[in-house]
Amino acid sequence: MHKFTISTVGVALAIASFAAAAGNTATPRVDQREANQQARIDAGVASGQLTARELAGWLAADANRARGEFVLVLHASRSAPPEGESVHDTLLVPLLAALPLKQAVAVAAEIAGAPRNALYARALALRGARDDG
Repeated sequence: MHKFTISTVGVALAIASFAAAAGNTATPRVDQREANQQARIDAGVASGQLTARELAGWLAADANRARGEFVLVLHASRSAPPEGESVHDTLLVPLLAALPLKQAVAVAAEIAGAPRNALYARALALRGARDDG
């Protein structure tokens, strides 16, 4: 009987230690990664449009900005369209050649995010110029 009690206690201890080990779901690397991500989110996001000259001033304004990471999205500067042309002409001209006026304006508005009224007026001017010329 004494051996049976010792065996039973041993099995119970083994099951208890296995359960404790299985219950320990600590994942230090994942936890640290999540903490780092949350810290980046809490640090806030600076967004806006800066010129190359303004960027240097923005970095110098806060010493913490030089630490860690930030993202810069660069794009080529757009030149002003020639006199009498709209910035949307490059979009409207091929659409007007392939689609009816209403559909061309709807597609251009969806792509450019510009007001339909302005695009419609420009499309009418382009169509009139094409019909006259």
